[in-house]
Amino acid sequence: KKGVVGLQDPRRVWRTVAIELASMYHGVKTDILDLLSTDMRYPQDAEVKDQFRDLVEGPLLKLHGAHHLTPTSPPVLVIDALDECTFEKDADWSDLLETLVEWNTLPLNFKLLVTSRDESDIREKLKGVSLPIAVETGNGVTEESTSDIRHFFQARFKAMNVSDPSWPGADVIDRLTKYAAGLFVWANTVVDFVGQRRGD
Repeated sequence: KKGVVGLQDPRRVWRTVAIELASMYHGVKTDILDLLSTDMRYPQDAEVKDQFRDLVEGPLLKLHGAHHLTPTSPPVLVIDALDECTFEKDADWSDLLETLVEWNTLPLNFKLLVTSRDESDIREKLKGVSLPIAVETGNGVTEESTSDIRHFFQARFKAMNVSDPSWPGADVIDRLTKYAAGLFVWANTVVDFVGQRRGD
């Protein structure tokens, strides 16, 4: 989460993921609470690799082994903007990258999606266990991305329920889509701004 103090620290990634998983899966919550009841300092002091194994991998494997995860509800984890989680390029950063590789040892229906700028250390570490997909922006934006952003604008503006059914109009949506140049974050920022102004 960009802009939130501390979340660029590699030591906070798996703790944050564990909180989300605990809110989704009762078994994960129970395992984490059991761990914390034996060591109340654990989240602050644990190494990145230990956090991954104890707070994420272990509880998920236990849940999987108990058949509490159906093929239609496997965990899908998204780590967005990994390149911004650098705090300091130190042992914690290297350990975080290694735990992302370890995710590959989990059952095949456990999915991990990582977004990042093309950084050499990330690319090199994950190349053997990942399927890279380049999302071009600027002059290299694909028609598929352009179409997705146009659809995003149309859906979000329609949801604002502005009394004028022709608002904002195809020309405006085309211009905004062109300005976005494949960047969903830009498109989302525009929609949020317009939404705050109630379509003014």
